[in-house]
Amino acid sequence: MKQVITNVKDIINVYITEVLSGSDTGMLTENDFTSMSTDHQPTALIRVEDDAPIHELMDQVIETLKLHVTDPIPAMIVSMAYGEEHEIDFEELMPLQERIDLLANKQTELVWDMHAKEDLKCKRSVLVFVFQ
Repeated sequence: MKQVITNVKDIINVYITEVLSGSDTGMLTENDFTSMSTDHQPTALIRVEDDAPIHELMDQVIETLKLHVTDPIPAMIVSMAYGEEHEIDFEELMPLQERIDLLANKQTELVWDMHAKEDLKCKRSVLVFVFQ
């Protein structure tokens, strides 16, 4: 599943309900979102969920960003999740740094985390919150 959300209220709602809520949340905090929002407006949320390796989901995110975001991205939050029974191994992580480098340039403020998610309907999920 691939989804693009551009309504600010919907973006905030997803961050609250899917990133901050629940017992299986990662290291991202409310402060991460509010500090990004201090200087930048949340303008897009790209969600990609599938059974494919995480770097392939990141490729889909990058292609979707190229279609929907034309200006440079000064800040973003990336939340990556995996099903509890589908942990990410070292080989799957190897290409991830290259994808992160493609996603954000040296001036982009980037906060990210990766965590297990109990109720994930597929093996992998990537949420990218774009601030401009």
